[in-house]
Order: sequence, then structure tokens, then C-alpha cells
Amino acid sequence: MGNTVSQDATNNAAALATIICAALILDDDADDTGEEADELPEANDMEMMIRDELTSTGKRQHDDEDGVYPRSKRQYVRYDRERALRCIMDDWLGPHPTFADRQFERVFRISRTRAEWILQRLARADPFWTQTFDCCNRMSNAPEVKFLAALKMAAYGESFVAWKDYFQLGDSTARECFLKLMRELVLNPEISSEFLRSMTKHDARVIEQRHYDVHGVHGMLGSLDVNQILWGNCPHEQKGQHCGRLGVPTLALEAAIDYNLWIWHWCFGHPGTLNDSNVWERSSLLNAITHGKMHEIDFEFEINGEKFSMLFWLVDLIYPRIACFLRSIPAPTTKIDHLFADKQEGWRKDAERGFGVLEKKFHCNVHPIQLWFVDDIHYQVGGTIVLHNMMVKERVERGEEENACYYDLVSDHNSPSGDASVLKTAAAESAIEREDARFQEQVCVLAKVSG
Repeated sequence: MGNTVSQDATNNAAALATIICAALILDDDADDTGEEADELPEANDMEMMIRDELTSTGKRQHDDEDGVYPRSKRQYVRYDRERALRCIMDDWLGPHPTFADRQFERVFRISRTRAEWILQRLARADPFWTQTFDCCNRMSNAPEVKFLAALKMAAYGESFVAWKDYFQLGDSTARECFLKLMRELVLNPEISSEFLRSMTKHDARVIEQRHYDVHGVHGMLGSLDVNQILWGNCPHEQKGQHCGRLGVPTLALEAAIDYNLWIWHWCFGHPGTLNDSNVWERSSLLNAITHGKMHEIDFEFEINGEKFSMLFWLVDLIYPRIACFLRSIPAPTTKIDHLFADKQEGWRKDAERGFGVLEKKFHCNVHPIQLWFVDDIHYQVGGTIVLHNMMVKERVERGEEENACYYDLVSDHNSPSGDASVLKTAAAESAIEREDARFQEQVCVLAKVSG
């Protein structure tokens, strides 16, 4: 307290000396030029200036209807970065961590070895993911802390306030970590070349054999479908083109998924008013097919004694009739038609199963996304697909199947805040209610006119 009082007295004395010197300088100038003597402040004005300077708090002033009041500054929080790093190393990344590898996968959605692999490549690509010290030799936020904080934001889709005490990071720093991680996962060539790569002929043979072992049919590459991602911060002027049948702004994600749930193709960012056929017309997979790139992976196979030379994707009836699409039968009449329709519609559920597992693992794509720009949302969705494919590869190497039960840890599956299908169902029901209300209004208007 004594130090504060002495410091305030020193500041007031310095301010008083400054004003007195200024007054003396002005007085000397007035003696030199008598013309400006009338423009000098009077004694009362000088006294008021000195009093205001001595009583000033040093804070910025803000005009209000009732007068002038000081604007309060944001409180500075001194985060304990060393403690956050110690907690991370003791719990997750140290030589003898508290939690095992399986628990790491359930919490952060990737394995510990994959996390270390990503960190090494992030550090080589961007100094943001390296350990630095400031001019006072104070440690910056450790890259391990920033990385795991970003993974938790992706996994649970909640505000970072929930983990601020553990990671010792500010909200803006945490958001920067999340956006930088998602962007780097998509743009880093070392990462995207493996987990966002296009299908090769060797991949096609392996996938085709996998589907034959499971379904008993040759030539199948996987399923193609579209999922809607809720956009919570859609600008008001863009809601018209993004509000589709659900009645809320959405963005379309088209994906081609095999039985192992590896996402081989993804196309994101189209407005939610487009249906699956409209999204397909703008798809990068369509461009690859029309330019002959997909034909490079085709090979001959045999079904029921007949040879074919073009692999196919399973799609629903809204897609066009092209050679690489196997559609269902819209109105089956015979037993064979019914059997074919049942099998095709059942095997096509791999795409919906893949979307379900992706949403279960990364709730940042389930809750209405609170980002403003489509490019940032594009990197967020792409980054989660990269992390998803990493774990699919891990499961395949272990002889396991990727399943949503591995990640049923935090939120309730039946909770509206944790399940995108419930959110979309509620939005659809509200849209139906609005349509019914409009219909009732039109009926009343017609009744009045006819009456």
C-alpha cells in the first residue's frame, strides 16, 4: 500500500512539473510576441488544468450521457504455463503417463503415437508449434499444450472456457491454436498426401477385395452420399441460400466412404439449399470422372460369370444414371428386384455409418459451427477428416473396425446438444410447423375472400 501511495505521488509531481514548465514556456513566448498574449490561458484555466491532471486516473476517457467516466481495461491474467506443461506431460505425453494409450484415444480421438507424429510435422512447418522464450526469459505456451487444447476443442465442440484452468490458455489463443491446427492438417503436404490422397490402383484392389470379403460382390469401391453441417454463425444476408429443408443454415458435405470408413473423397462448402444431385453437379469427383482420372484405377472383375471393367459406387436414386454408379430399383416387383434393392440399400449405409462415426468423434461438426467464414469451416471439416482417417488406418493395422462405441465418452447420444440427427430433426419439425401455419393463414384468407 505504501509503495502505491508513493508511486501516485511521484506521478502527480511529475505531471505538475510538466504543466508548470509548459506554462513558463508559453509565458516566455508571450513576452517575445505580444500579439499572442491574449491567446494564453488565464490563471483560472491553468488552475483547472493542473487540478484535472492531478486527479486524473491515467485511464482512457469515454463520453456518456451523464458525463465522462473512465473505461475499465481488461484484466490481465498471468497464466501458469509451466504448470500446464507439467500437467500435460504427467497425464498424457510423458514417459510414464497417468492415462494409458486407449484412454488417450477416447479423449483426444487419435492415438498417442499419431499425436507425436503430427507435432513433429507441425513444428517443421510453422514456428507457432515450437517452444520459444520472450525477452524476459519467460516460456511461451508449450506446443504440446496448444496441440492437445485444439484437439479437445475439435473432439467436444465446446467453448474453451471449460478447459481454461487445465491448459492455462486464453480464449483467443485457444481459437488460434484450433484454426491453425485444422488449416495445417489440410494444407501440410506431409500429412495431406497420406490421409487426403486420391485413390490409387493398389488402393482400389485392396478396397474391392475387402468389399468382396464382406458383401460377396466384386467391383465395389464404397458409398457416396451427402451430409448437412449446421452453420450457427451464418451471416443474415446469406441465410436465404443456406436454409434448406431443415429450416436452418447448413453447408453440404459430400463424401465417398468404404467399408472401413476411410473417406476417399470429400467436397464441402456448397449451400444447404442444394440437394444431392445439385451437389454432385459441382463435385470434384465428377470432374475427375469426366477427365478420365477415375478410369486409371479401373480393372477387370467378374460377376456371375460376366466380365466388367469399371468399378462402381453405391448411390441412392437421386443420382444420375452413369456407368460408375450402382443405384437401387425404385419400384421392385419381382423377388430378384426386391433382393437387389434390399442388398443395395443395406450396403449403401456405409456412408451414413461413416458420417455418424465422424460426428460422434468430432462434436465441433455436430454443434452449429460458430465460425464466420466458409474457408475456416472448410479447414475445420477437412482437418477432422484427416484425424478420422488416421484412426481408421490405426484400426485396420490392429485388425479392428472403426466404431462409434470407442468415442462414447462425454456427451449423451440422445442429447440434443450432442447428436446432429436430433438437431436436424428438431429443425425439420419446426420447418413443418411453419409451413402448417402458413397453410392455415392461406386457408383463412381464401375463406374470407370467398365469403
